[in-house]
Amino acid sequence: MRQMLKVHNLLQQHDAHSYIAFTLHDSIIIDFDYKEEHLINEIKSVFEQTELGYMKSNVSTGKTFGDMRKINV
Repeated sequence: MRQMLKVHNLLQQHDAHSYIAFTLHDSIIIDFDYKEEHLINEIKSVFEQTELGYMKSNVSTGKTFGDMRKINV
């Protein structure tokens, strides 16, 4: 939850159109505006830096939740 709030604040700081749509277990699902793709690495970095240290994460993308596929960033 803390990481989600950090990502939310990051999106607000950039006045982004992208927003957190919902969470699922240990994931956040972002309704992402691809014009803001320059933020992907920063979002991932913020999400991975926790109070317990670095936690590796994955990024997936797709038009719908069911169409999401892992990408390398």
